[in-house]
Amino acid sequence: MRHKFLASVFNVLLILTTSKLGYAQNFDKGFEAFKKGDYAAALSEWQSRANQGSSSAQFNLGLMYEKGLGVAIDHKESARWYHKSAAQGDLQAQVALGEKYSKGLGVIQDFKEALALYQKAAEHGSLLGQEKLGWMYSNGLGVPRDLQAAAKWYRQAAEQGSIFAQLSLGSIYISEEGFVKDYNEAAIWFRKAADQGDADAQYYLGWMYSNGKGLSENEEEAAVWYLKSAEQKNAYAQNNLGVMYYQGAGVGRDVSEAVRWYLLSAEQGNTDAQLNLGRLYFIGDGVPKSLVRAHMWWNI
Repeated sequence: MRHKFLASVFNVLLILTTSKLGYAQNFDKGFEAFKKGDYAAALSEWQSRANQGSSSAQFNLGLMYEKGLGVAIDHKESARWYHKSAAQGDLQAQVALGEKYSKGLGVIQDFKEALALYQKAAEHGSLLGQEKLGWMYSNGLGVPRDLQAAAKWYRQAAEQGSIFAQLSLGSIYISEEGFVKDYNEAAIWFRKAADQGDADAQYYLGWMYSNGKGLSENEEEAAVWYLKSAEQKNAYAQNNLGVMYYQGAGVGRDVSEAVRWYLLSAEQGNTDAQLNLGRLYFIGDGVPKSLVRAHMWWNI
């Protein structure tokens, strides 16, 4: 699968932080200035509060230096404020500082330190911390690779509604890497992510219906999920949907529609779609016969 996060970590943090600030009277001035785009005023207000020891203000200063809001981007200064906030137990700051250590931004790269910070946040219920901790265990960063531990943390985040964790957990359950394979469990988590609109999860759900893995084989249902994913430009789903139209599996046979989906997938670099498209040009099925175009797609 293609690993990905729900959104930029700091975009998520920004949403969470501004929500929190909206309920904190001490932050009203800074928050109102921030909402209006007056970053200089917000920075001044939060600087004052941060110097008085406010962990929320310290986190927000770190975020502003991280994103270059009202100041030049300064990862070292950002990390300094995140340190102060994280030391007071701010979960968002712990995750943000962990990200700094993971990427070596403003600090010396240190996966073990990142892991420890994610662990602190995760153990106190931080969804982002749980996602990150699962990622570290699944990739063996700062700790020996351990899919059991990764699944544990992904599950906690998944139960909080994290699409990334749901997708990751489902992928672990269908992996060939020593974890107990369980297609039924995988289907549960893929569906949760798919129902939230995730294209990768929709693709996997289509694949499971098409192959009878964890779900009763159902080509019509497979086509439904492949279409949802394909419309979001998932190249694998586009190719598989093309195959279904070509074969008339789960949908009425329509070679022109097969060609359309093969082309969309092939243009994104999917080699199966390129092979399929080259074959259609070679035999002249659904497209004018062209050995030149067949050669082009096969060569690509």
